[in-house]
Amino acid sequence: MPPRRQRPRAAFFYVAAGLAGLAWFVSPLPEVLANSIVDGIPLDEDIVLGTRAVQSANYRLQSTCLPGRRCVDDIGRDIISALSSRHPEMRVDNFDWRFSVTSDTFVNAFAYPGGRIFVTRGLLDMATDDEVAAVLGHEVGHVLHRHSQKRLVQQRLGSILIRTLLSSDV
Repeated sequence: MPPRRQRPRAAFFYVAAGLAGLAWFVSPLPEVLANSIVDGIPLDEDIVLGTRAVQSANYRLQSTCLPGRRCVDDIGRDIISALSSRHPEMRVDNFDWRFSVTSDTFVNAFAYPGGRIFVTRGLLDMATDDEVAAVLGHEVGHVLHRHSQKRLVQQRLGSILIRTLLSSDV
């Protein structure tokens, strides 16, 4: 049993660690740090990261064209072309844009770093071409703002903080 003097010190440590952890998860600090870190990473790294992630996911892909409908990759290229001409400051052309359709029947769309965007067959079956364009535009926004990378950095920083707080000697 530890001497009595160490009990208040241990209690103080656990309260301080709890407050630090709480502050991390409710303050804007993680987002600010993640933005700064990700902004320093070259866009080429996004493309490599996205390509590796897609390869490991091993999706079953289908044609991006359905009879009587616009092709998903054509819709995506139109979005990229419009953004590139209207907002050159966004560096849209620095990404490796690829639009694909998975065979999944649930309704979803998702983006990988670097410009790889997927829609599911379930989404295509229920959405109009205009709705698909809106969804693709939303996913393009995730890529351009590097949301996946920022979230990954935030999670890693948070886990480092927790490990550090929990492994400190009292």
